[in-house]
Amino acid sequence: MSLADFTFKNPVHILFGKDRVAKNLGKELKANNATCVLLCYGKASIKKSGLYDQVIKVFKDNGIKHVECSGVRPNPELVLARKGIQLARDNNCDFALSVGGGSIIDHTKAVCAGFYYEGDVWDIYERFMGKGKKKVSITKTLPFGTILTLAATGSEMNNGSVLSNDKTNQKLFFNENRNYPRFSILDPTWTTTVSRWQTQAGGYDVMMHTFEQYFSATPRFLTDRISEGLLKTMIHYIPMALKNPDSYEARSNIMWCSSLALNGLLSTGKKNTDWATHWIEHEASVIKTDFSHGIGLAIISLGWMRNAAKTRPQKFCTLGQNVFGMQQNHLTANEFALEVIQTLEDFMVRNGIPVRFTQVYKDFSKENCKTIAKRIGDHYGYPIGSYVKLDEQQVTDLLIDRL
Repeated sequence: MSLADFTFKNPVHILFGKDRVAKNLGKELKANNATCVLLCYGKASIKKSGLYDQVIKVFKDNGIKHVECSGVRPNPELVLARKGIQLARDNNCDFALSVGGGSIIDHTKAVCAGFYYEGDVWDIYERFMGKGKKKVSITKTLPFGTILTLAATGSEMNNGSVLSNDKTNQKLFFNENRNYPRFSILDPTWTTTVSRWQTQAGGYDVMMHTFEQYFSATPRFLTDRISEGLLKTMIHYIPMALKNPDSYEARSNIMWCSSLALNGLLSTGKKNTDWATHWIEHEASVIKTDFSHGIGLAIISLGWMRNAAKTRPQKFCTLGQNVFGMQQNHLTANEFALEVIQTLEDFMVRNGIPVRFTQVYKDFSKENCKTIAKRIGDHYGYPIGSYVKLDEQQVTDLLIDRL
């Protein structure tokens, strides 16, 4: 099929490779006229690795003041974003720097989007999701850059952000073209210290971003082949990174796949892509706020795939042939699709990626599944999805299938 009309622009300046913080951070901050930086990070990991000290040295060597907004958690929360906005305003910050993984970057994007906005930053997320009644106009955002330490979300090369509101039990999404990072430093050596669990979760997060654009109701030959290349790369290198965490070969390939999977490239020429698994996971991580996003996607995706294969098996057949090197032979399309999904599940099991909710939470129940499905209806409305359209009962069933 021919490509649909599209406009593609990604303004993020990528600096990929070893020692890029020492070599390039100062130059990038100066190029962006930074004089006082809001430094956003999680907890102790960047201090243990020595990255924090490198960043502080760059600030001092270039005469740049900074203030810190630390303690960002996985599934970043509204309260700390509000504190970060106020901290940046009180100190007249003119730039922000995110050091960490996707949650830190999403937090930083929230701060930067809210910095010049006169209302509450949550208004921005509600309005984008079609929920807020307030008129929201974003004309300017605080510029920021990123130093990536976990390959997973692709947030280092896109304009999207997810934020949780613990008070209302909501997790909402927002994107804004003024909210791309000015630069992102991608040094794979900083990802060698992440835990095995983070490598598993991050690796599947990359794969899921690719799947959700691959399983499109409007397939396109070129972009589908690019997606298959990323999937084959991840399938090759996730086991290598788990076996040898210090492997620069594995970490560098995974890191660049992470950025390419969600920088807009894979959806070019397609009229729609299917993000139902993400919306379902967002509600699951509201039920369990410490739920790793990538692990949640891994578990839910298998239920989604088994449901989708019932009515639209052909793309799974193509996946099996082009990514896993499988042959359909005498099998029907539906039978072969299920074999392909089982092959993916076997890959996950071999690499320690959970495939059922009860592997992570012993108390995860059918009632939790029903609650998640109901919340999706309350927050987004049904049906959801584009490759296949799901109603509340189908979402409930695919979740129960993964208990």
